Amino acid sequence: MTPPFTSVAYCARSESRYFHLALARRIKARFKGEIHLYCIGPQEVEFYQKENSDGVFTSIISDEFSLSSRFPADASEDLIYARAQENERKYGCTYNFLTVNNRHFGRGYMLGGFYHPRSRQSELPYAHMVHSYNNAFEFWETEFERKGISLCLNGGEFAAKISATLGVPFRTMAGSRLDNLHY
Repeated sequence: MTPPFTSVAYCARSESRYFHLALARRIKARFKGEIHLYCIGPQEVEFYQKENSDGVFTSIISDEFSLSSRFPADASEDLIYARAQENERKYGCTYNFLTVNNRHFGRGYMLGGFYHPRSRQSELPYAHMVHSYNNAFEFWETEFERKGISLCLNGGEFAAKISATLGVPFRTMAGSRLDNLHY
């Protein structure tokens, strides 16, 4: 990865809030760019806004878009599927591939998850899932374009596909349990 990273998309997960804060502050100190934080839900937004007194985050956005996008009553399924096919060609993977490990929309997710509760979204019609994925791709395309994202950290599959297509470095944190360190 070659700096400068002038605009960072940082996707925070709720289980490690203070880790994300500390890492964001180090990134800001080192690269001096903007950090746009993406988190899920109003509680997360409230937490990060309260902790943002030093201005480490340029923006704090709740990215619940893919699960909460409403299916329009007058939606044309043909147009929804046509848009999905464009995205599949553009990003080099099918929506069904993206869905396999999705806890909410993944029809196959439950096959290996014994006693794992089903999400309400898993019961929605296929067209609703496709519509939500279209909206998720549109959301991230807009964010990358409008904010000039030059590094994406910890994003999900939509941000990863767009990063790869645009040649934007993408990294995600994973638990390692090396010595006494979790990440």
